Amino acid sequence: MSPAQGMSFFSSLFILVFCTNFKPGRPGRILVPGPPLGSRWRLVNKVATELSRAGHDVTMLVPEGTEDNIRDIENFSLLLTSHPEAVRYYKERLNKRVSLAPNAVSFLPEDLYSALSYVVDHAKLYGLLASECEATFQQGLLNGSRFDLVLSDLLSPCAVILARHLHVPVVSVARGTPGGYDLAAAGAPTPAACVPQLGLALTDGMSLVQRLENFVVQLVTSALTGSMLLRPFDDIARKRTGLSIRDLLAGTDLWLRHTDPMFETPRPRMPNMVYIGGISASPAEPLTQELEEALARVRGENIAVVTFGSMVDQFDAHLAEVLSTALSRLPFKVVWR
Repeated sequence: MSPAQGMSFFSSLFILVFCTNFKPGRPGRILVPGPPLGSRWRLVNKVATELSRAGHDVTMLVPEGTEDNIRDIENFSLLLTSHPEAVRYYKERLNKRVSLAPNAVSFLPEDLYSALSYVVDHAKLYGLLASECEATFQQGLLNGSRFDLVLSDLLSPCAVILARHLHVPVVSVARGTPGGYDLAAAGAPTPAACVPQLGLALTDGMSLVQRLENFVVQLVTSALTGSMLLRPFDDIARKRTGLSIRDLLAGTDLWLRHTDPMFETPRPRMPNMVYIGGISASPAEPLTQELEEALARVRGENIAVVTFGSMVDQFDAHLAEVLSTALSRLPFKVVWR
C-alpha cells in the first residue's frame, strides 16, 4: 500500500470510529455480518482486524460451519446462524471451476451476454443470502444485543437492515455490486455516455453505437438487479423496518471503496466515499531463491510477472492452456507465479 493509500485507509477508520459516537474511554462494539468466504471477505476481515487491534469489540455474525474461515482477528466474539443450505452453496460456489464458458444465448453479443449473465448468476446466491438474513431475525440472535456500528461487505444487503433494526450507523466495504446498485444507492452518477457497465469491453471514449449499447445494458441490468437480487431483501426490509431496501442502502453512512481512481473510469465521488485500494496487499518481501534464479537467467530482457492469486486454483485445464498460449506470444519473458 502506498503512503497516500495508507493515509486514506487510516483516515477512513478515524471517520468510521468517529461516526459511531463512541464515548471516550470505551471501546466500540462492532457487528460484522456475512459469510466469511471468498476474496470479498478478506477486505472486511482486514478492516475488522485493524479495529480489533485498536481495542474495539468485534462480533462476527456468520453461518454455522464457516467460523473456521475467520483468521487473523485476535479478539472477537461469534454469533452463529443456522442455515446449512446456504453454507453448502457458498462452499460449492467458492470451489466452482473458472472456465471459458460458451455463449449460451448465441444471438446475444458476447459483451451483452457477459453483462447480463453476471446478474443472473447471482440470483440464487442472493436468494440464499436473503433467507439467511431472515433466519437471523427469526432465531433472535440480536435480541437484547447492543452495538455501535455495523461493518459489512455489501454483497449481502442484510447489513443495512440489521443496522436500521439496531439503530446504529453502517459502513460498507465494496469493490462493486451486480448492476452497480452500490453506486446508485450512494447517489454517485454513472452516465451511460462515459461510464461503461461491468462486463462490457468499453472505455470512456465510446462511439454513438457503443453508448447506446451501454445505455441498454444499464437499463436491463438495473431492472434485473431490482427484480432478481434486491427483491427478497426488499420484502425483509419492509417487514422489519418499514422502509425499502433501496432507502436503507441510500442511508449508508460510509462507503469504503476497494479500488483506486487510477483504475476507474473518471466519475464523480460522493463525500462519504473513501478509496482504500491496496488495503489487502501484503508488505513487500524479498524474492524467493527460485524467482531470483529465474530473473538472473533473463537479465537485460523485458520481464512481466503474472499472478492470479487464489483464483488460479479454480482455473480449468482449457482456461489454463489458453492463458499459457496467450502469455507465450508476448514479446518478453513471462514469469507466471
